[in-house]
Amino acid sequence: MKQHKVILADNHQNMLAGERTLLESMFEAVFMVADEASLMEAAEKLSPDLIVADLSLPVTREINIVRRLKKAFPGIKLIILSVMMRHGSGANALWQALRALS
Repeated sequence: MKQHKVILADNHQNMLAGERTLLESMFEAVFMVADEASLMEAAEKLSPDLIVADLSLPVTREINIVRRLKKAFPGIKLIILSVMMRHGSGANALWQALRALS
């Protein structure tokens, strides 16, 4: 029996729809948000088991959404996705995300 909740955070509707299709058979509830504020609010209200977020999700308070999530919800499981193709920005953002996890 499915009993877990997941939040999908991406500002690309096609990506959200694809992720939801893949995950809705595995989770009791799949919630979708498109920005940092909505993600933080949903995580606080829903206490999800997993957050799947786009690394380039528009943020307002902190440059690195991973750092903010881990600070606010230390036990949360995260999967970070990225389609960044430029070596510099994608590699730097991923490095910062990984550093936030340690």
